[in-house]
Amino acid sequence: MNERMETGHDARTAVSIDEQKIPLKFNDLLSAAITGTAGEQRGEYADLKGIMGSILKDVTQNPEREEKYKDFLKNIFKLRLVWKTAGLPKVEERFRTCILIYFQQRLFDDIVDGDTPEKLAPAERVAYAKERLEHLKTGDFDETDPIDAFAIKILSDVEALDPHYVPKARERLGQIMSSIVFDGERICAMGTPGTWKLSSRDELQKHFFNLDIEGVVGLTLFLFGFRDSSYNMKLLTPIAQASRVAYNIRDFAKDIEAGLCNIPKEDADKYKITDADMREVLKAKHPAAFPQNITNWLLAEVRRGVALLEQHAKQPIVSNVESVAGLHRMIPDMRLPLYREFVAKQVLTTGYINAAEKIFRDATRELR
Repeated sequence: MNERMETGHDARTAVSIDEQKIPLKFNDLLSAAITGTAGEQRGEYADLKGIMGSILKDVTQNPEREEKYKDFLKNIFKLRLVWKTAGLPKVEERFRTCILIYFQQRLFDDIVDGDTPEKLAPAERVAYAKERLEHLKTGDFDETDPIDAFAIKILSDVEALDPHYVPKARERLGQIMSSIVFDGERICAMGTPGTWKLSSRDELQKHFFNLDIEGVVGLTLFLFGFRDSSYNMKLLTPIAQASRVAYNIRDFAKDIEAGLCNIPKEDADKYKITDADMREVLKAKHPAAFPQNITNWLLAEVRRGVALLEQHAKQPIVSNVESVAGLHRMIPDMRLPLYREFVAKQVLTTGYINAAEKIFRDATRELR
């Protein structure tokens, strides 16, 4: 694919990727929703600051998206102070990596789902996404492309934090992107309008749960100063899965409209859910008007999500999560228990549990 992908979040600059300065404050980024960073110079390099500002403006000023993303973003921008207060090393690189990953994956997901200002054909979006994924694997990046440019900057900061983690970071980013590509492929497979491709439970688990959970949780653990290990992953899997269930419930109607059906084929057979039922979802002005079999499935998912949150509550997160080697030397002994408590209670509770519980409550109220 040689032609440049235009998404509506396009900004160019004459400043090379490694020399670009990224604002680390919410308002500074929001004010960067303009084209170009080098005065009035224009160039071929993707302008990350301008692109991030454009995405931030769309997320915070679009009524349909503000409720979903604005509070989450504001919480992300508080992490810089938290990590600095805790005494984590290289806070600038750590925080910049965090926000770069968020904006890269927000843009990548919006491109594949067709949520960018410029509307693109499904096949075009998937071809582009697969090319970006291949570039991530090979390291043959194109600095004029925003997704590739983000990857260059992210991996550079990861190397500054821990050179040994770069291959794992590349793997984790690939896992997130692969699950997003899977969504795009399902949209393309929709075929006849008013029909949806159903995937098996195992396939959905592989792509919709395991890949994006491992990718997001693994990178989050690393950035917070904990081990990206199978042990820590096991501790955090229930809460990550509960969040995914919650997002699937919240976005159910929107996903159906986009061509995605996240009901496993086995459940569709069990509840006798058909394409005709999904077409009724498109007509419904409120979840209460959904067909009863789809309502029954959604309420069953709510119960499953609640059970996962209960499973998480039994996990000994505060004392048992493994730190990266030397974290006790990075953070003074008196601060480390407080930092662990903050991560376990504030980050997980505010960022995951409270959000999931609200979605489950709202869904239960709206569906009954």
